[in-house]
Amino acid sequence: MQWSDEENGGFSEADPDDLPRPVIRGGRYGYERRNVEAQRRDPGSLLNWMERAIRARKSCPELGRGEVTALESDVDAVFAHACSLESGTVVAVHNLAGRAVQVAIDLSGFAGDRLVDVLGDEELAWEPKLELDLGRYGHCWLRVVREA
Repeated sequence: MQWSDEENGGFSEADPDDLPRPVIRGGRYGYERRNVEAQRRDPGSLLNWMERAIRARKSCPELGRGEVTALESDVDAVFAHACSLESGTVVAVHNLAGRAVQVAIDLSGFAGDRLVDVLGDEELAWEPKLELDLGRYGHCWLRVVREA
């Protein structure tokens, strides 16, 4: 991605004719419109979404080092699993279908008091049968919270 809306997308101060490859100029994907500076200013941009997702992933060591348990769901297109360490459990639910779904996930093998959305700010009451609405190709990561 281009760095900025400056000449050559911020990659080089050279004359554009001296570049080994031309930068995309003008139109929908030109450096004047699509660049890191513009993406950083847009809270809904793909860059900002990716940065939030990376921060969320780093806050969940369970996802990288935890014991993985596949979870039962009532929708074939939904993949759900839990990753657990001594410090806690994160449940990840992924809709692999190109359509929105309502899904029930069996959490009866876990103990919790509530679920906190790692990628957002929503909290859900604990239920042994978790019911979710997921958009097409939607997903959610939920931290299982146990009160002391």
